[in-house]
Amino acid sequence: MKLKKILLLLFPIMGVTLTACYGSPHADFKVSGKVMDEENQPINNIQVQVGNEWNKVYTDAAGNYQAHGSLEIGGEYQTLRVAVTDIDGEENGGDFESAIIDLKYERDEMKKENKRDNWDYGTLTKEINFILKKKDSE
Repeated sequence: MKLKKILLLLFPIMGVTLTACYGSPHADFKVSGKVMDEENQPINNIQVQVGNEWNKVYTDAAGNYQAHGSLEIGGEYQTLRVAVTDIDGEENGGDFESAIIDLKYERDEMKKENKRDNWDYGTLTKEINFILKKKDSE
């Protein structure tokens, strides 16, 4: 009976360890672009979130941004969400509406150089530009 309890405790730990060693399909991403207003003027300090909540970057004075991180790969088709948000209101040229792009991509679009292991699908590199509208003042 004591051996049974030990085994019941040991198997879940072994499963987690084997999963961590075995790995899962993954890739890197590099997303860059520019955020402009409707008059083609760059917007400074716009928050750009790529994928999960930890991948946040901000546009520079020229409206440029660059974000990079890791992706988990599931099925053949994937989606990477890119969201832009005006976090400072009127401070940098106006109060702008938020925008979201769900970038759909296939595994074949990833560059394969510098692969680290068999689970590494390479790097997805995309340029995504945004034109933001000013919010209506009420």
